[in-house]
Amino acid sequence: MTKYVQSGECSARHHIVILLVLLTVGSNVAYDLRLVNGNSKNEGRVEILVDGSWGTICDTHWWVAESDAVCKKLGYEHGSHTYKGAYFGEGPDQILFYSVNCSKGMDFDDCQFEPTSIQPCSHHRDVGVKCNTGEDDDGSGNNKMLVGVIVIVLLVIVCVIFGIHIIRNRRRARNEHAHRRIKSEEEEQQTKPINEKELVENEAQKPEETETKEV
Repeated sequence: MTKYVQSGECSARHHIVILLVLLTVGSNVAYDLRLVNGNSKNEGRVEILVDGSWGTICDTHWWVAESDAVCKKLGYEHGSHTYKGAYFGEGPDQILFYSVNCSKGMDFDDCQFEPTSIQPCSHHRDVGVKCNTGEDDDGSGNNKMLVGVIVIVLLVIVCVIFGIHIIRNRRRARNEHAHRRIKSEEEEQQTKPINEKELVENEAQKPEETETKEV
């Protein structure tokens, strides 16, 4: 005689199995991790090595605690960005875990893992992280500061050169004005004796003209 199990009992047993898997999978197991397809070594798609095969992780329950756990295992201080939806591209290999659940500050190997054999997933949900290197996200902050300093120095140099140019132009203008004034005075001095001489000659000619008229 076949015994039928009510749906409620089946669902309860299903959740118990999942719970047991979550509690056992990953216990006393040290996983290898790598970041793939990022612009720098501290970011990329998270790939995990299980039984000699690399695979990806689905983005179910993938948040800051999980990113921090991954980055700490890879030797970084903590995670700075958490990515879902295959931000770094879809992985070519199998998806090994439907979800990874970590508590704050937990080591990655101590997190709870739910394999895709229980819940399916697709590669468009592959997770990724960016880890903090302790240098302001791979030194970009320092680079920005350096660029800012260079820009300020260049602006100061440009201002100094522009100021020197203005001062030189003003001096040149004053010198030219003074030169024109001196030249004008010299011309006046040169023409003044000639005018006086003409006046003397004119005065000397006037009596002769008078005497001629009287005769």
